Amino acid sequence: MVDTPVRSSVVLVALGAVACSTPSTPQADSAVPDVAIDVSAPGADALPDTSVERPDDVLSLVVDPAMSTLVIRDAAPATVRLRAFAVRRDGGRSAIDNGAWSLDNDRLGAIAMDGTFTASGASGGVTTITVRAPGAGGVPLSATAMIELIVERSIATAGTVAQASARFADVPVVDAARAANVLYPLDGAVMPNNVAPADIQWERGAMGDVFRVQIRKPHASITAYVPFDRAGFRYDWTVDRALWRLLADSDPGAACTITVDRSLADGSAVISGAPVRFSFARGGIYGNVYYWYWTGATEGQVMRVADGTAERTRAIPNPPPDPVRGQRCPGCHTASRDGRFLATPLGGGVDGAAVFDFTADLSADPSPSLFATNRISDAWFLTFDPTAARLLGVTRTGAMRSYNARTGDPVAAAGLPAANAIHPEWSPNGGAVAFIQREDGGGDVYTRGNLAVIEAADIDTFLPPTTLHRGADLAMASEGGAADAHPTWSPDSRMIAFAHGEHSYSGDSFVNINDPRPYGGALYLIPRTGGAPRRLDRANGGDSGRDSYWPTFSPFTTGESETSGYYWLAFMSRREYGNAQAGTRGLRSQGRGGGRLQLWVAAIDTNAPPGTDPSRVAYWLPGQDITTGNFGAYWAPVACRATTNVCTSDGECCTGRCRPDPAMPARSTCQPPPPAECRREAQTCGASGDCCAGLSCFANVCYSPIG
Repeated sequence: MVDTPVRSSVVLVALGAVACSTPSTPQADSAVPDVAIDVSAPGADALPDTSVERPDDVLSLVVDPAMSTLVIRDAAPATVRLRAFAVRRDGGRSAIDNGAWSLDNDRLGAIAMDGTFTASGASGGVTTITVRAPGAGGVPLSATAMIELIVERSIATAGTVAQASARFADVPVVDAARAANVLYPLDGAVMPNNVAPADIQWERGAMGDVFRVQIRKPHASITAYVPFDRAGFRYDWTVDRALWRLLADSDPGAACTITVDRSLADGSAVISGAPVRFSFARGGIYGNVYYWYWTGATEGQVMRVADGTAERTRAIPNPPPDPVRGQRCPGCHTASRDGRFLATPLGGGVDGAAVFDFTADLSADPSPSLFATNRISDAWFLTFDPTAARLLGVTRTGAMRSYNARTGDPVAAAGLPAANAIHPEWSPNGGAVAFIQREDGGGDVYTRGNLAVIEAADIDTFLPPTTLHRGADLAMASEGGAADAHPTWSPDSRMIAFAHGEHSYSGDSFVNINDPRPYGGALYLIPRTGGAPRRLDRANGGDSGRDSYWPTFSPFTTGESETSGYYWLAFMSRREYGNAQAGTRGLRSQGRGGGRLQLWVAAIDTNAPPGTDPSRVAYWLPGQDITTGNFGAYWAPVACRATTNVCTSDGECCTGRCRPDPAMPARSTCQPPPPAECRREAQTCGASGDCCAGLSCFANVCYSPIG
């Protein structure tokens, strides 16, 4: 067998008693050249001398080679044989065959009983190999070695890699006027670990050109050669799912660098592309995203995109007609915290309402609601309490009302606003409701509104409202205006994100998805206790960004370090996505002032220093239709895999741990976290035992029970 070339280093070891003097006389060893011994050297665990010393006592173990590098090119097999040696008191060493081998990252490969490491090729990085064996008196000893894995993949979308790569033999030159600029992903974007593969999009080229798309991390790289060989070329390349997983799983936390180089059709030059960088978070976000789309004609629907996919389906296969006009158009919907129920007004407004149970068969025509669609006849912008027992909604005049979420019956609730309320949102812990106090206009159309909160003494009793922020206080911001809108709670109920701008809507006409008169809008974050709001500049597209609206938090946080993590905030925006061929770029330049409404998602640092922007550059939500206007993205936390379920990566598991199954090591299953890594509040879980003390696991999320 011929191993993949290995770069190795051998550790020399010296006896501690003579570390600063001339080495003692080497002892003979028939298998391995003798070396000096140093029990304090890295990679060797030593024991103190016992009272009865014997020359052949085993004092420590070493592994040879101590450091190896494997380069895995295009899925070629790669192995390295590690050998363990016992270091004796007399200075000699000999190979051992009773060592137990293990490694700390089974995504990188596997270690056999004889010390042969075989790379998986699924991800790159560095893994520590440990061998354990008994020493003097049977006391266990151990030693470690490091293996670095670099994974490289090359793809040609037409022809062969060799033919395509030959086009790039010349050194690339810098020429901004002819360079292929990467337009998506955005520079600095942060995506969850389990996001669906991105469609890399760029601009500039001509028939006969070949583009070299390179995506690199420290221990993984992908090179794709994409020819401009047909009419209708889209200047894009969607990364294969397996290659995308290679990038996501390699070097957690490290940035990916994308470049697109252009080989001119006449072969006269290779033009280098400017780099764009994006990152994967260490964790994933799960469940379904339910969003609303409007075609600009007569139809609106609630669509569903499952986590990690780019596939959309109708959430309600056959929406029931509204009881007034008979339109089969669900309105502005909301999802329950456990993901079981979806509530929506009907007719696109307040002409009835329905609640759908996703554990039931919804394929009938019409899809069955829990109660008659005329039971709730004047309420919109509905919101569930955390237990999905109550629904709050507002009437046309802004009176906030409570309903039994299972029957639609009105509930007598004390303390709810009697007028001018809009956009209510119940906190995840059930302790409060955020809403907007409207100062002008009617219904959900206004230009002056303030963010307020009402405390919940219990599910049906509320205290007087408190104004957290006045919309007019941000009139001089880049987006202008005095209208706060659409508050949304962070998963831990500590923070509230909201939109602010010139109007409660993003444009002059609700149904025009390419609105000629967009209003300025931006996203802000404010503590639940009040204070100065922080403008989410990176999410907004910069400090002058003014086309972000209607935020909604995912119910999950992802842990990025011991002290910090990410919330995930979806929002709608009229910004341009990608290029004009595969994306939405160009709508503004065609004489339409506003671009098409699309959904974007931004990571929000859970522990950002006070006064700083906690947001990261957003990514486009995969699975949308770029020909429709999309907004109102609500998340339902049900899709991460529970403990003992089969898995292939950490990111699939509610506990964040995919490991070989103790009962069937040939397969991997989701495993409970060790006690020191218990799941914190708002993190995913597979069972209550995964959560830290005082928390329970409900709908795969750790939470503090109310009361």
